[in-house]
Amino acid sequence: MKKNIYKIVGLLMVIQGLFFLNSCTEPVDYFTGEDMNYGTGGLIESLTANVPYKVGLTTNIDLNIDVLAGPQISKVEVYCQFTSKANGQSTNELIGTIDVGGANANAVVSKSISVDYAKLTTGLVLNGASIPVETALAIGDYFTVTYVSIMDDGRSVVNNDKSNIAIANKYAGPYHCVGTFDHPTAGVRDVDEEKYLTPIDITTCWGDAGDLGYAGYTVTLSVETTTVVVGGKTMFTVNCGTPPGGAAEMANYPGEENYYDPATGEYHVSYFYVGGTGNRIMREVWTPIVD
Repeated sequence: MKKNIYKIVGLLMVIQGLFFLNSCTEPVDYFTGEDMNYGTGGLIESLTANVPYKVGLTTNIDLNIDVLAGPQISKVEVYCQFTSKANGQSTNELIGTIDVGGANANAVVSKSISVDYAKLTTGLVLNGASIPVETALAIGDYFTVTYVSIMDDGRSVVNNDKSNIAIANKYAGPYHCVGTFDHPTAGVRDVDEEKYLTPIDITTCWGDAGDLGYAGYTVTLSVETTTVVVGGKTMFTVNCGTPPGGAAEMANYPGEENYYDPATGEYHVSYFYVGGTGNRIMREVWTPIVD
């Protein structure tokens, strides 16, 4: 009987000891796995992880973040770096600050900052020079925006979540194409297709030519800086050409206007290639398909 009592008393002492040890263990921040007394928190979730910057179309981009609940954050510093596919990376510079004021102590706080091209390039230096004007950028260039939490206790916490802003071509996308294909011996046939313009650079795309895309006939459409007045409106001229791997050499058809209407986003083009029996002429209007 006494042995059983000793066993029970011993078990109770073990349980009490375990409870004591547990009470002395530092609380853990389960987001980071670190003891909270060593300073944790500062976590930001980027709600604008990837966004295009369409040159000539984008004016402002709202970068949205959630400041996660936890140790109080005084502010979030916003940094930006530019990467050129041809020339490497720029410096990483502070471009703005988001005030939090410790409001995240008990709940998630949603914040945002609006950036334009001037703000994105503030103070950035690439190979000893400032970032070029947006029209000089290339497909494949991009900005990386990072967020650093400044805690109430003065610590800085660099977040893994970022915002990537890729340089994009505003002309790329789906189009409804209507027009005609004029064959020197077979006559004229209608063209009525949905086509897609794939970007090559900031102002040039390629797509199917006439109704011969299935056979590998493609054309480039490049919006130039020169203008032409059509119906009292100023349009940008379009140069038609041949993309790499195109089945035939394409060019503007002489004597006919090729232009882009900035108000509607439409291409009005006349282009041709030379076949065995003469010119094959395509006259088309490409209208952007908007969701």
